[in-house]
Amino acid sequence: MVVSDVERRPAVFTPDNEPYLGLQSVLWFDRIIVWTLESNHRVAAYSHAHTDQMSPLQKAACQMIPQGINIALSIRELVRQGYLFPAMVLMRPLIERAAVLSYLTDNPGAVPLWESGWKYAQRPPLAKMLQSMSGATVDAAEASKVCAAHNHIVHAAAVI
Repeated sequence: MVVSDVERRPAVFTPDNEPYLGLQSVLWFDRIIVWTLESNHRVAAYSHAHTDQMSPLQKAACQMIPQGINIALSIRELVRQGYLFPAMVLMRPLIERAAVLSYLTDNPGAVPLWESGWKYAQRPPLAKMLQSMSGATVDAAEASKVCAAHNHIVHAAAVI
């Protein structure tokens, strides 16, 4: 009886046999995650002890950064198992958290809007927030392309 490659493939991968093990980009992603977890551990200990002294922007960061770390860990596990499409889907909320935090840093007057629920019709579009991440060195058309690519993945639209 001939066994196909599909039949030999394990149902669940482990760190020893994951399909993308050894790729430089995955190695760097792993290192960034570890560094971020270590840094956040130190910052969290301080912020929990000084919550009453934190600015609204710092409090927002204390919510979004751990969320982003958790999303990154989820992306990494999906890559470990070879599920690249759902990993790509999670890139949108990861990028969005980084963009929102960057935007709020550059526009502290928008923090109350974020605190009140960041309502869709009132918050800036993601493309505008992406421009904030780049220090306004990326033009609006380029930021819109990045946003559109992630929107197509998340919203089941044809990729153009």
